[in-house]
Amino acid sequence: IAVSPDVICEGGTANLQAVGGVSYVWQPAALVNGSNQSATVTVQPTQTTMFTVTGTDNNGCVNTDSVLVTVNPNPVVTITAEPGDICPSQTVAVLAASGADAYVWGPPTGLSDPTSASVTVGLTTPGTTTYTVTGVFNGSGCTAEATYTVVVHDLPLPTLTSNAVNGRSCDDEPITFTA
Repeated sequence: IAVSPDVICEGGTANLQAVGGVSYVWQPAALVNGSNQSATVTVQPTQTTMFTVTGTDNNGCVNTDSVLVTVNPNPVVTITAEPGDICPSQTVAVLAASGADAYVWGPPTGLSDPTSASVTVGLTTPGTTTYTVTGVFNGSGCTAEATYTVVVHDLPLPTLTSNAVNGRSCDDEPITFTA
């Protein structure tokens, strides 16, 4: 059996190809592409799995071979923010990723250090901006993404009214202000 690749990340696929026979039966039959009687199959195991093929040649002779496909876990990446929502006067939030060995942030571009576990974002315009981080397990190269949406709230627009006419009142008349 030829296998490519023999180590995959969760959700990945491997191609298996048997040679030397005229008919084949694969076990287990957890195939993504091809039948379990094809010479070439694509597999997507959810855990490390030993695949065995039984081949038969033109003379009716039977032989088996096995290959191990190792499945490495993907990281579980999370993002926290301090503060989570900001006002235009704050202008800065710190986003911190965890769960992997290395990180790449973006989009958007212009982050303080797009390859660190935490980035500082500066925003002044009310609205939302979504940030994405990809976390990588260095040992396996498996990746996962997480997103976080920073909300910049509008500044409140306070108003002040009074019972005074044209901003004046008569002697001994109280003025009431309402905000």
